[in-house]
Amino acid sequence: LYDRNGNKVEKKKKKKKKDKRDHKKEAESIKFLPLPKDAAGFAAWKENVFTKVQQACGRTDNKVMEWLLDVEHDSVTHDKIADSGKFATLDIKMINAITEIARGELGRMILEATEEERRVKHRCLKGRQALLIIYRYFSVNSKLTQVFKLTDLMKVKLKGDEDLNNFLISWKKIYRG
Repeated sequence: LYDRNGNKVEKKKKKKKKDKRDHKKEAESIKFLPLPKDAAGFAAWKENVFTKVQQACGRTDNKVMEWLLDVEHDSVTHDKIADSGKFATLDIKMINAITEIARGELGRMILEATEEERRVKHRCLKGRQALLIIYRYFSVNSKLTQVFKLTDLMKVKLKGDEDLNNFLISWKKIYRG
């Protein structure tokens, strides 16, 4: 390019504008479904959490999903997910949503973690950290449920050929929960 006097001028680089379609305003709050009563309902609850967080983040890319899935890595620790990165406000909204639904033993565990985080580390418990507590709680309960199912299945007795139908009904009932 040349100016009016014939001098060569460098072409100005256009600044990339953020595509407004990729980023919307982040939701003011998040609301999760009540926690499931047992490990069997955990998978559906977890999918609802993913959906609600994705909707609340205001982004259409997968960055928030990658951030959220850090909780599922085998090597993840409470301290590794203490830093919220780009999603600090979302992490706060998640802890608020989780504390609203946490009851019973799980609620007590999250409350203890909240108090310890504040007292020992002088920071707030984050949503992903609370989510990790929930994941571990249902992971243990799932393993216990599998053990109970196996021992219950071993108790089902076949009392002869004529009882085969009752045996199958009892066995399937226990197996399916």
